Amino acid sequence: MGKRWKTIVGFAVLGFAITAGFYVLFVYKDYTKPFELQDVALVLVNIILCPPLLVFAWCIDCEYGTPAGLEVNLVIVGLLNAALYAVIGFAVARRREGKGSAR
Repeated sequence: MGKRWKTIVGFAVLGFAITAGFYVLFVYKDYTKPFELQDVALVLVNIILCPPLLVFAWCIDCEYGTPAGLEVNLVIVGLLNAALYAVIGFAVARRREGKGSAR
């Protein structure tokens, strides 16, 4: 596997891992406690690092820890986030290639 593909696949795996990490975090969050500033920060970081989540903000039955939440919040959003990060990885690899040939 070439250096370019390693970068692209690495970014794609990172994108899916970010989605999976936030999914696990929110599945095991205790929702009986009041919403604090730390929770607001976690939601904002989740939206920033995983923008495809906004596409499914209308899905009211897709709560974390439910079968619909697993399908939407982990699988679909995870794959979309992996694709987004793969595109970013492609741009990084291409930029790295361009700098290497200019020397």
